[in-house]
Amino acid sequence: MRSIVAAAPLAGLLGTVSGMIETFQSLGDMSLFSQSGGIAGGISQALITTQMGLAVAVPGMIAGRLLDRRQRFMEFELAQVKDLLCAGQTTEAA
Repeated sequence: MRSIVAAAPLAGLLGTVSGMIETFQSLGDMSLFSQSGGIAGGISQALITTQMGLAVAVPGMIAGRLLDRRQRFMEFELAQVKDLLCAGQTTEAA
């Protein structure tokens, strides 16, 4: 899960770069108002991919933090149970 969350913004960035390349190519070709979208198509592509990358990464980061927090709490509880069990065994042995 962490790798997906880490890769999502990079995928969005890749889409942003490809959208900006498309925009600058249409500027270079002077096809500002072409049927393929021109500047608006490139900017739209850049924004959509950035949005999708963030839509995956942000909830993933939140879920990851919540799971990490829950894991630490459970580890703490298990350590307490272990300490109680070990303390009970040493009392019985004495």
